[in-house]
Amino acid sequence: MRKTRHCAVWAKAYLLALVLAFPCVSLCQSGLAPLRLATTEEPLGKLSPDLKIVSVYSKNSERIAIVVERGGKQSVLIDGVQGKEYDSILDEDVRFSPNTKRIAYVGVIGAKHIVICDGKEGKAHEEIAMQEKLPCRVCPSVFFGTGMMSFSARSLTLISLGLKFSPDSSRIAYVARNGSKWVAVIDGEEGPEFEAIWGKFISFSPDGSRLAYVAKRNGKELVVVDGKEGKTYDSIACMEIKSYGPSASLFSARGTASWGASGPTFSPNAKSLAFAAQRDGKWMIVTEGKEGTAYETVTDFLFSPDSAQFSYLAKRGEKWLQVVGETEGKEYELVSDHSFSPVGKRLVCRVLRAGKQLVVVDGKEGREYESVGLPVFSPDGKRVAHGAGRDAKAVVVVDGEEGKDFDAVDTPLFSPDGTRVAYGAKIGERYVNVCGESGKEYDAVGPCVFSPNSKRMAFWAKRGTKDS
Repeated sequence: MRKTRHCAVWAKAYLLALVLAFPCVSLCQSGLAPLRLATTEEPLGKLSPDLKIVSVYSKNSERIAIVVERGGKQSVLIDGVQGKEYDSILDEDVRFSPNTKRIAYVGVIGAKHIVICDGKEGKAHEEIAMQEKLPCRVCPSVFFGTGMMSFSARSLTLISLGLKFSPDSSRIAYVARNGSKWVAVIDGEEGPEFEAIWGKFISFSPDGSRLAYVAKRNGKELVVVDGKEGKTYDSIACMEIKSYGPSASLFSARGTASWGASGPTFSPNAKSLAFAAQRDGKWMIVTEGKEGTAYETVTDFLFSPDSAQFSYLAKRGEKWLQVVGETEGKEYELVSDHSFSPVGKRLVCRVLRAGKQLVVVDGKEGREYESVGLPVFSPDGKRVAHGAGRDAKAVVVVDGEEGKDFDAVDTPLFSPDGTRVAYGAKIGERYVNVCGESGKEYDAVGPCVFSPNSKRMAFWAKRGTKDS
C-alpha cells in the first residue's frame, strides 16, 4: 500500500469521485469560457472484501476518514486505521477540526449516543443533537426594491448542528440529552440542564478562549457565557438574514441575499459579546449584559475589526436608522449594507430617502442617485468608492467625485496601497476595464487584480473567439 499526502487508506481513490462530480466549472454567467479540469486516477490500496464503504470524508486532502460497515456494525477508518465498531455511526457523519488534526464522530450502542474525539470515548447520553427544528425568529435585514421580507415566529427551520470545534481547534462542544433535559458538553464537561439548548448557536470566540450558547428554562430564553447564566428574555434571535456579497444588489429586484445563521457574537479580540433579545414585543442589542434601546427590529450587528466599536441597524415605527454604540444616526426609509473600514475607524452605509438612494460615510451624506452600488473601502480605510446610476447612465464615485459615464459599471476595486481604482464597464454591447482611463474595448472582460506592490494590474478579456 502506498501513502499519499500522509494518508494510508484501505480504499481505491474515492477522492476521485469528488473531482469527477465536478468536471467542468462553468463561468458562463460572467462571460468567461468554461474551465475544464483534467483528472487522473491513482490506486491508494485495496478494500477488504467484507467492508462496505458508507461514506468518505476528507479535509484539505491531508487526512481521510471513511465510515465502513461489516456484519451490521459500523466503524470509522481514519488514515487507514480502523476504530472501534458500533451499532452505527450517527448520521454517518465525521467532523474534522479546522486544523485537520482532530476528528470527532458519534457512535451508537443500543439507545445510547457516545462522542468519540481523537479516538477517546466520552460519556454516553440518550441523544446527541445532530439536527434540530428551530423557530425562525428573524430580525430581517433591509431589502431595497423588493420590500421587506417577513417571517412567522411559529415556522420551523431544520438546522444541522452536531459537533463543533473552536476556531483554534483546541476545544470541542456539543449538545446532549439526559432524560427530558438538555446540556451543553464543553471539552467533555456537562453544563447545567435546560429545557432546550440551541446547539447550532454555540459560539466560540475567535481565539477559542470563550464560549456562549442560547438556552431555554421555564419558557424564557437566556445566554450562557463561559458557564455563567445571563438575564432571561422572551426570545433571543438565533437566525437572521445576513449580508450580501459584492455581487448582490439590494437596490435592484435582480439582487440576491444569502442566508446565514448567527447566535451570540464575540468581538474579534474576544473581550465583548453581543446578541439580540426580545422583551414585551421590542428588540434590543445586549452587549456584555448591558441592554441597548428597544426597537421594533434590530439586525445586522457588526463589531469593528479593532473591537473598539459596534454598529447595527434598527427600525423605529416606519423608519430605519444606523446605531453606532449608543449613538443613533438619522432616520431613513431604509438603511442597508453598513460596514466598518478595514482598520475599524470609519463607517459606511446605503440609504433610501424620498425614492432616492445615497451613500453615507461617517454620517456625511453623499449625492442622491436613482441607484447606488455596494460601497467599498480602500485597504487603509482612507478612501471609499461605489457605483451609481442616474438618467440611464452609470458612474463610479470615488471619494465623492464622479468618474466617466458608462451604460453599466461593476463594483470598484482598490489597489493594495489604495492609490488606484479599477472596475469593469459597459459601453453599448462592448466592455472595457477602467483604471484611471478607459482601456481597449472587448466582447467581455473578467475581474481585475493588482500586483502586491500596486504597480501592475491584470484582467481577463475576450475579443471575438480569442481570449486575451
